Amino acid sequence: QADVLARATTWRDRLGADTPRVAIATDIEQAATLELLAGVMLAGGSVVAERPAPTTARWQRWAAERVTTVVGDPDVARGAPDAVTVLDLDGSTSPRQV
Repeated sequence: QADVLARATTWRDRLGADTPRVAIATDIEQAATLELLAGVMLAGGSVVAERPAPTTARWQRWAAERVTTVVGDPDVARGAPDAVTVLDLDGSTSPRQV
């Protein structure tokens, strides 16, 4: 449990303490996702769930949800505003796909 808390604290530090709105763009079954979720909670943030909606562009939905950070597949950053932070599940910064 101490290891999970330590990794969650690392996530909190990467996300920042300004109440991040995090969209998770990866398999929720991955063990690292638990650490990410705990880090979001420690940062006082919230998670925006992705749901398929083929008639609505992803960023049109996420903009309404005020997403500040995307974690997971960097391809989901396509069309994201420059202010949105994109991180890999390991916490490193992902290059944006154009």
